[in-house]
Amino acid sequence: NLTGAVPLDTALSVPNIAATLAVVFTVGRAQSLLKVFLDRAFMSLDQIDPVKGWREEEEALTKVTTTSQLLEHGSEMLSKAAGTDRASIHRLDPTAERTVVAKRLECDRQPLLLSALARQRDHETDHAIIRELAEGGWELALGIYQDEELAGVVYLAERLSGRIYTEEEQRSLEFLVSRFSKALENASLYTEVANRDIYNQTLLDNLVSGVIAVDWEGEVTVINPEARRILGGVAAEAPVVLPKPMQDLLGQLLAKNVEVHNLEMDLSDGESGSDSRPVRAGGAPLHDKEGDQIGALLVIHDISEERRLEK
Repeated sequence: NLTGAVPLDTALSVPNIAATLAVVFTVGRAQSLLKVFLDRAFMSLDQIDPVKGWREEEEALTKVTTTSQLLEHGSEMLSKAAGTDRASIHRLDPTAERTVVAKRLECDRQPLLLSALARQRDHETDHAIIRELAEGGWELALGIYQDEELAGVVYLAERLSGRIYTEEEQRSLEFLVSRFSKALENASLYTEVANRDIYNQTLLDNLVSGVIAVDWEGEVTVINPEARRILGGVAAEAPVVLPKPMQDLLGQLLAKNVEVHNLEMDLSDGESGSDSRPVRAGGAPLHDKEGDQIGALLVIHDISEERRLEK
């Protein structure tokens, strides 16, 4: 025997064999449990939770109004949900040429995973899609659909953990994108209305005529800068008190539901008779879509210069 070696009969004794097997099986079991634990730990850190993502999305989208804000917030939410540091949302221009990625999503409506396409390469189109995704640094592309039509594309970069997007996670992301699509549609409508309001306000502010609108109770709801000037320079933040001739005219419009054209009136100070402000006015009642009267509109022109030239 070598010095320090255990005798063969002792090494092969039943207690030693049992102890050795116990250690082997215990270590093996521990390694297996450790592997399961680590897998689950990483999954819990990395797995996409569609319900949580949807709740966060709903909370964030309530604070969003315009399309540009929504696209910015949407990219942040989707990148966070996917566990990546980069996401991009591209809205499609109906008049522009479709990219190969957009064309595929338009036809198949299935997510495009770069790693899966690279393994298959079933068709020449796949090579073009792979090239487009790779050049942009994207791992996954999903379609944004509105009224069954492709309205945009969501691009997601590779995940920070290095894990691939599983089919289940792709479905979860599709769910989040479908929710985002509804918000995008609403934001587009809001932006369109807001732009129209800006256009109308700009038009109103630059009219050479004074415009005044009142509600059913005769309260001023709209007044442009020219009307404020004609009324004597009423400040923008100040409440508007209309001269009595105008109040009487608007009262007739509201009560009789008739139109008035080219009516001349003097807006001078009733007590002193000074500061003569002759105007020519026209007005009409305002109605809603159902035909119910909701107020009246008055358009006034300053004719002081005309009167001065006549004299």
